[in-house]
Amino acid sequence: MTLFVDEALTFLSSPESSTVPGCLGMALRVGEVNMKVMELLSNAHRSNFGSPTPTVVSMTPRPGKAILITGHDMHDMSQLLEQTQGTGINVYTHGEMLPAHGYPGLKKHAHLAGNYGGAWYRQKSDFARFPGAIVVTTNCVLDPLDSYKDNMFTLNEVNSALLYAGSRVSSLFLKAVSQMHHALFRSLRPAWPTRSTSAAQRTSPLSSRGHWRCPASPRPTSGPPRRRTPTP
Repeated sequence: MTLFVDEALTFLSSPESSTVPGCLGMALRVGEVNMKVMELLSNAHRSNFGSPTPTVVSMTPRPGKAILITGHDMHDMSQLLEQTQGTGINVYTHGEMLPAHGYPGLKKHAHLAGNYGGAWYRQKSDFARFPGAIVVTTNCVLDPLDSYKDNMFTLNEVNSALLYAGSRVSSLFLKAVSQMHHALFRSLRPAWPTRSTSAAQRTSPLSSRGHWRCPASPRPTSGPPRRRTPTP
């Protein structure tokens, strides 16, 4: 994987990154490496924890002490379950850790109590309401709130640097990827149909509260009034 990162960075700094064939070839190469990495990860999980099966996951909290674990690292998940075995502490998954409930080697632990909250981007609201300790494995960490930052612990690498720590290397990498995307889109733009858009259509689909919103349906300017059919 490290060799591919070097390969990708070398491509981004080359003249070929400004051409459509070059960007298309690198995009296919990225997909090829992604599939290989996912295959290796899947094989590692299956060899250690068994093949995952459809599993009913509880969303109801149990009485007692609790630890919430979020991220993607199933090895960290396994270690946490082993270390809390017989302690009376319930372990709950959050976000992308939800698939842990499907692996026989993980769900065999009776104190794997269920899942809490939603996806990683909801962690500020989810973590603020969780009454126990929070363990973060390989995941994106949003700037923690004062209400729970003393209860949050990280294992190994987390992606906080990409979001708010201002990492120099991360910012340069993201800038390079952005330049590659812009080069590809500029090359393809003449083939796209053009149309005029109003200022309202160019605004962000995010509402002021950060939720996705659907554009309002245009109202007819003429014609008979529409009747609303009552719901039976």
